[in-house]
Amino acid sequence: MNHAYEKGGIMQHISVGKLGGICFIVGGILAFIPFLLQIIMGGPPQEGVHIFTDFANNVVAGGKLSMYYSLSSSIGFALLAYATYTLNSVLQKHESHAVMGLGAFLFIVAQLGFMVAWAMDLVILFGSEEFPVGNVFMISMALFFTFAPIGFLGGALFSYSLANRAYVHPLFLKASAIVFILTGLVFVYTLFTFTYYSAATILLMFGCVSVSQIVSIIWNILVGRKMMA
Repeated sequence: MNHAYEKGGIMQHISVGKLGGICFIVGGILAFIPFLLQIIMGGPPQEGVHIFTDFANNVVAGGKLSMYYSLSSSIGFALLAYATYTLNSVLQKHESHAVMGLGAFLFIVAQLGFMVAWAMDLVILFGSEEFPVGNVFMISMALFFTFAPIGFLGGALFSYSLANRAYVHPLFLKASAIVFILTGLVFVYTLFTFTYYSAATILLMFGCVSVSQIVSIIWNILVGRKMMA
């Protein structure tokens, strides 16, 4: 280990930009896989059942796999927060951009909230035989309803700012910003219109989040590769 350190190991030679790019790609994948397998493939609850209880029961049914999803998502969000902070810092040194800074800040704050929300899955698993798990999932959804609009607004501002700098594929970045802002607005709309026993009232949100997640993983890979170049 000392010999590698004297020669200058990989951790000494990797640049801040390249590390940020790696974090965008790895973090995006780690955050996307649990959403794909647990949320998209699991589908929305059946009509007429208590929405929060149904989601919580799916977490319990997943067992150790649900633990992996929670951990993978949290690590992914942490890496994305670091990558966003790094990219914003690097670009701000070249040219100050207030809107980009605001977007980065809002996005990073949201990642912290998402980490806590996914940690609620562990609470559900640990207490599945001790208390009504649907009540815990209410806390998780409350966190998502609070931080998702913040995160998608931040992502939209950050993506649009990158587009103005022609950082990578400006048209895609602008389209991504539109998708993100619409998804954030749908979260707000759903918060005031959904009912506990009607899955139909969350389908619009479910669809928008699914689309935004697909856009996000492409966004993370493209921006991550640009940072690594």
